[in-house]
Amino acid sequence: MRKTKPLVTLLAVALLAAAVVPAAVSAAPTVETDVEQDPETGTAVVTVTQNDTVVENATVEVTTDGNYSGTGNYTTDANGTVELPEPNETVAVNLTATVDGESATSSETLYPREESLDTYVEQAEDGSATVTVTQYGDVVENASVEVSADGNYSETGNYTTDANGTVSLSQPAETQNVTVTATYDGLGAEFTAELAGAESEFAVSVEQESDGATVEVTRNDTAVENASVEVSADGNYSGTGTYETDADGEVALPAPTENVTVTVTASSEGDEATATATLTTDYAGEQKNFGQSVSRFIEALRAAGFNGPPGQIISDFVTSNNPGNADDAPGHEKKNDAAANESKDDKRGPPEKAQKKGKEKGDDEKGNDKKGNGKKGNAKDDGDDDEGNSGGDSDDGNRGPPDHAKGGK
Repeated sequence: MRKTKPLVTLLAVALLAAAVVPAAVSAAPTVETDVEQDPETGTAVVTVTQNDTVVENATVEVTTDGNYSGTGNYTTDANGTVELPEPNETVAVNLTATVDGESATSSETLYPREESLDTYVEQAEDGSATVTVTQYGDVVENASVEVSADGNYSETGNYTTDANGTVSLSQPAETQNVTVTATYDGLGAEFTAELAGAESEFAVSVEQESDGATVEVTRNDTAVENASVEVSADGNYSGTGTYETDADGEVALPAPTENVTVTVTASSEGDEATATATLTTDYAGEQKNFGQSVSRFIEALRAAGFNGPPGQIISDFVTSNNPGNADDAPGHEKKNDAAANESKDDKRGPPEKAQKKGKEKGDDEKGNDKKGNGKKGNAKDDGDDDEGNSGGDSDDGNRGPPDHAKGGK
């Protein structure tokens, strides 16, 4: 029993020490400092806390490697604070706070008020961007923000920050540098960021219509104005050349005069797209719409920037492309047949009506012969010959008097 008593005593002491040591460690005081600059004056307020409670009469030592009039030793007031003067320039200071023999040191950067405004831009994963304006680290509402860009960006312009000190911007169509200039209460700040552009869906299409064809250029399903459009063809097509899209992102092309495959290449702001299409035609459609085709050709000349007198080139187009001039055009062969028939009619002699009339006169002559007046019959024959000649029957005019008139002599 005597031998075990000391052992029990030692165990009791060890357990007591284990219970006391963690309590002592957890109860150790923690000294911290916090610095905020006044946006109105630029002065810096240092607050000293111990275990999250402000400490009065704490000692604060301010040191720096730069030029600052606020270096020295201070004592906190009842609010646990010390006020330091506004620096003349941006300066890094070391703050050492001491409370009941415990010290804590921190480093802070102080800014003069004229440099207190700050702005920056952050781009989210969806491509949108947020501009934030702060003063001494606190967000600023109603600050003015001007957005400019190196390229074509729809969000350039002037904005005002909301209650969160932010302005929201959409993603640019192409990657580019965007510069943000913020102003507030006579202060200014500027920030430049590179914003990634959206994946551009640049496209060109060709659609044939009754009076020609229409080229349409789009980016993300929106019409692209002033895009360059180059048209080539594998055959004879008057619509080849270089054009520029109108406000609707379109280019009008003339109707083809033969089946032809066209290749259209559109480009804008570094994007390029190509499309091919087969344009077909038939004579009936061409005859019906040739006037519209001429109008389309004139529109195409204007779109291509043709500045000279258009009369001759339009005349050449009409002469070369008028479907009525084709050898096998509808109506062309009929016209030739009519001419041939007309030539044949010229060689056939007098028309049937004239021949019939001559026959009727011959019958009258026979009636006169029955009267036995031969001289009178000869006179009538001469009249009949003259009348027959006036009808165009040259053969009858050379035949002489009929047989019955000869018998009258």
